[in-house]
Amino acid sequence: MKKKNGFTLIELLAVIIILGILMIIAIPSVTKYISDSRKNAYVDTAKEITAGVRNLVNEGKLEMYDTNTTYYIPANCIKTENASKSPYGDFIKDKTYVIVTYDGKGYSYYWVSLDDAGQGVSELKSIDELDTDDIKSDLTRDDIKDNIGVGGRDKVTIFNETCTAKNDKDAYKDVVCKRATILHEATCQQTSGYCAADGYTGSNNTITYGVLWSGEGEIPTGAAFDCKVTQDGDYTERFYYVSDYFDTKTKTFDSNTATLIYYKNTINGAPSFSGSGYVVKADALVVDSSITIDYPNWLGPVTAVKSLPSIAQWNNIELKTTMRSILAENLSNHNATMTTGGTLPISYEYKYDGVNRAARLLTAQEVMKGCDLTQVGSNTNGELSKTIIKAGVTTNCRFLFEGTNYEKSAKGTYGIWLETPRANTNNDVWYLYSDNRYFSVINTNRMSVINGGVRPTIDVKLSNID
Repeated sequence: MKKKNGFTLIELLAVIIILGILMIIAIPSVTKYISDSRKNAYVDTAKEITAGVRNLVNEGKLEMYDTNTTYYIPANCIKTENASKSPYGDFIKDKTYVIVTYDGKGYSYYWVSLDDAGQGVSELKSIDELDTDDIKSDLTRDDIKDNIGVGGRDKVTIFNETCTAKNDKDAYKDVVCKRATILHEATCQQTSGYCAADGYTGSNNTITYGVLWSGEGEIPTGAAFDCKVTQDGDYTERFYYVSDYFDTKTKTFDSNTATLIYYKNTINGAPSFSGSGYVVKADALVVDSSITIDYPNWLGPVTAVKSLPSIAQWNNIELKTTMRSILAENLSNHNATMTTGGTLPISYEYKYDGVNRAARLLTAQEVMKGCDLTQVGSNTNGELSKTIIKAGVTTNCRFLFEGTNYEKSAKGTYGIWLETPRANTNNDVWYLYSDNRYFSVINTNRMSVINGGVRPTIDVKLSNID
């Protein structure tokens, strides 16, 4: 029999060399395949987590409607199978986010991340454009920024890991009002009375309305703000701080909400000084088929409210409450419940949103608190332009006269200013008497010949004021 020979040394070496060459060729390909698979899995995980956020948004659970805010949602607040881990390691909780923006019509989603292996996406990337090339290695916590606004938005909200840090609609609302940096001025056109009585004559004829607030501590009366009253507008409408919001139901002031008054009068929501009355016969209360109260001011500003801006005109603001109890003014405790026309109906609540208004009228209580008065309509000359100290700032309530005949040569300033009925009559309304610089009342029967419009007041939470 022929004896079989084994592989020679040379043959074995050749096989080893060939295998080595194959390994050299194959290992990078295998390594790249593994790396690409991990990166693809990273992208898929990001999209899965983002889909979880999208579901919460679509269900209305996050209430992200502010067009000026970039929202950061921690990835692990979404309860998906892969929410806490990347293919490389655990996601770092406070450095892995789904980022959401709203443009008034729809939502956009972005991603940024870091895991404990140093892998991640360091720049905000649209989830629809996220690619494996965006995943970087050897990143640190400093590489992940969580305070970047998208698209020029200047406000950032970061949720906690349970997505419950912000569940109050007001918490997401855009900054409604910003502190003014320049005050409005006007020229006094009087030689006696009105603005001249306050010393604006000769070379000192420039009237400055309101004061600038430093942003620290309590807001002083007359602090000027520029407000964004429409969602697609800018901070161009001037308002002045009067006082804390007065709750007509509890008869208390709310220190978390500011009462701000517009610098112009309006008719049908547009700036104007030609206007209508408080209550007219067309809006009279029909008690029964035989009794009609022609001018029941204790029912609220039924006619005047129609001249306030509507929610369609000022769509970036809303009243703190649209249901208000109508209270009369009172010398000491603000709790008057009587007019000569009868008892103010405690069960009756005037509904501003019955005509879809975004603003209301000022109350006598807010005027008294802000302007340091013990009574509205005391007929004391100059009571609204007297010097007062509020929050350590020397100020006055002269801002109420901006745009009125106070600064002009014409006599008188009318229009409807307060929702508060006069305690000793049931058919008189409040107007601003610029001749002597105080609030007074005028009978509604005369309103047909008076032009003046109404002065809108808005309610703004302090958290929505910059």
